[in-house]
Amino acid sequence: MLALQNLESRKASALITALDEHEITFNEFGEAIRFVKPEALQVIGVVLSLRAEEDPERAQRLWSARKLCSSMAALSRNLS
Repeated sequence: MLALQNLESRKASALITALDEHEITFNEFGEAIRFVKPEALQVIGVVLSLRAEEDPERAQRLWSARKLCSSMAALSRNLS
C-alpha cells in the first residue's frame, strides 16, 4: 500500500515540476492529471497556488492549472 501512495506522490511531484519549468504544455498537464487520484489533485493544486504567489510572472499559468486540478478533483469526490 505504501508503494502505491509513494507512486502518487512521485507522479504529483513530476507533474508540478514539469508544468512549473515549462517542460509540458497546459494541455498536456490537463491530459496527465486525468489519471491522478482526487486527493493528489488537491495537493497539486495547493502547491501550484503557493508557487504562483512566489512567482508573479508565471502566476496566470499556475493559477489556471490549480483551478483545473480543483475541478477535476471535484468531479470524482465531494469536497464540501
